[in-house]
Amino acid sequence: MSRFELLSRNGIHVLRCESAQAPAGRYFLRYRARRDFRWLMGHAVVDEFATVSSPLFFGPRQILGRLYNLGISLGHGRDPELGIDLGWPPFCVGLDVTAPPPALEWEAGWLAMLQTETGVAPDNGVAGVSRATADGEGWVLDRWDFHGQVMVLATDAPLLPEQLQRLCDADARALTVAVATGNRLQHGKTGGTGAVRALSEAGLDGILEAAAALSGQT
Repeated sequence: MSRFELLSRNGIHVLRCESAQAPAGRYFLRYRARRDFRWLMGHAVVDEFATVSSPLFFGPRQILGRLYNLGISLGHGRDPELGIDLGWPPFCVGLDVTAPPPALEWEAGWLAMLQTETGVAPDNGVAGVSRATADGEGWVLDRWDFHGQVMVLATDAPLLPEQLQRLCDADARALTVAVATGNRLQHGKTGGTGAVRALSEAGLDGILEAAAALSGQT
């Protein structure tokens, strides 16, 4: 099953697929912004490497910088050097929603929640956020919709960056994010090459069809 879970509190949402105590490593991620959407931080590294090692942060665009600082603090908690395999940079998305400013100690509360193995918020009943799931042969696809503005397509299939880019086309929201956990790029201290898996074109067609159905584009 897809390993993503939602943590939500006071209009801020975080999608994560592993705990903050997980070993260093990255997953493939791509996104597609449409029209004039520009409320992103941490995306420059995704543009270059097509990978992410942090949770995905979502919240009112007015506090996008604060969300980024939260992600940086989380990464520093894993390692003071905060390498690309340890949460740098956090991938943060601003939503066009109104919400009260975070309380004075909001970051400490979020760090405590993100660093614990248990007690995460449920992934249903969150205002403005919905999830739908499709199952295929050897894979699961989750569609997360944030306030009708941003869609995240998360799968445990072994998709490559080019395939994730095609998956982003399954929806027409202002921002579509596609992330796959089927390949985990392990941290290595040497410059050696590593191996990854790839889904066949036939398998990819099934995921694309499921994504289009989940997003209402069929």
